[in-house]
Amino acid sequence: MFTGTARGGAGLIKINAENPSAEPEQIYSSPKLPTSIGGAVKIGEFLYGTSGQALLCVDFKSGTLKWEERSIAPASMLFADNRLYLHGENGDLALVEPAPEKYIEKGRFTPPGQPERGPAKAWAYPVVADGRLYIRDLGSLWCYDVKAR
Repeated sequence: MFTGTARGGAGLIKINAENPSAEPEQIYSSPKLPTSIGGAVKIGEFLYGTSGQALLCVDFKSGTLKWEERSIAPASMLFADNRLYLHGENGDLALVEPAPEKYIEKGRFTPPGQPERGPAKAWAYPVVADGRLYIRDLGSLWCYDVKAR
């Protein structure tokens, strides 16, 4: 199980399902792993998630950092249709191709008519349903057609 906290770092622990009374085994732990608001998404053998400063790609089995990119982190994220949709806490959106070799951003924009944020952050997760991307932020809702043509 992978878990993380904003101040304590993140790590992978192994739980022995055949012996529930056994102690969990720590596989790795580091303050550099994905720990921020958007959680982490495992795609194949790699974990994608944000820290307070960057989008990260990590080898899931070893915890080895593959790459780190400032992007729009910290951000809530969603994996759908072979894409990572990032909703940055500043309200911006980015579309990223999940690739362990390097960061590949396919696009970025700020939805029009952003709400007056003040000190509030945009922490709502993006949603894709029926080929549409939904973004919610402080009482505003945007819908974009993202269906492959």
